Amino acid sequence: MDLEIKLTGANVNNASINKSLGGCISTFPFKNGELFSTISKYDLQQGKTEYRVLAVTNVSGADITDLRLYTETVTPEPSIKAEVGAMYFNANEKVELLSNDTQTPFYIDFLDAEGVANEVVVGDLLDGESISLWFKRVCPKIASADCEIEPIEGDGQVKIFINY
Repeated sequence: MDLEIKLTGANVNNASINKSLGGCISTFPFKNGELFSTISKYDLQQGKTEYRVLAVTNVSGADITDLRLYTETVTPEPSIKAEVGAMYFNANEKVELLSNDTQTPFYIDFLDAEGVANEVVVGDLLDGESISLWFKRVCPKIASADCEIEPIEGDGQVKIFINY
């Protein structure tokens, strides 16, 4: 595989996607489809925005040009969507660390990446270089009286597709 996708966290031993909130690159790989937990009816009634950060490392032995990605959110509610941002790790292989999954990062601009039509160009990734991919899931507030959705397991999951 040309790319390694790993969790991030306060230390390199973070194995929880719920704590993949920036910081340093974890030794644990990311399992696609497990970026966020299932959306609850409470989330829909309250409105909730959550963040996750993954590390993508080029291990291909060559530079990768034109790295692109898009997401697909599994949901019966079309207003729930994922957005994406990117930032290179610093010389110490660290990026901003969020204190919780609802804290807004300071330096990331998010773009709509929902569906192949909204594929986001991340850029080039030199051999051995890592980039942090920041994901934002927006669950807008739906009034209790209007909330007829009964979430089922997997609702709100965000699948990631990376191309180059």
